[in-house]
Amino acid sequence: MVFSKVGPNQSIEWGQIRVSKSKGRILEEVRDSNAGYHRETHRFDESGREIEKAEWARDGTNINRRTYVYVNDAQGNWIRRTELFESPAYSAPVEGEVTVRKIDYH
Repeated sequence: MVFSKVGPNQSIEWGQIRVSKSKGRILEEVRDSNAGYHRETHRFDESGREIEKAEWARDGTNINRRTYVYVNDAQGNWIRRTELFESPAYSAPVEGEVTVRKIDYH
């Protein structure tokens, strides 16, 4: 999709948004405009859970990457998701947000 609009201070903004999908999930989103560039990619496992989200610079270098690790219960539902954050600023992945959920089965 190509767009143009009047931005703050009456400036004219223009650009292009491109989205790639598979099975209803966004795999890649690119926003390229005179205001800036943003590219984000997503990967999913066979269960449809997001396992990676990455942001990229215009030249193709990785800005940062979030990897998600899941722990499942006996029924196969995830009960813990740990985010690992990677960036050129860090020498090793850093543990980020940990989400724990409790599922009651009746």
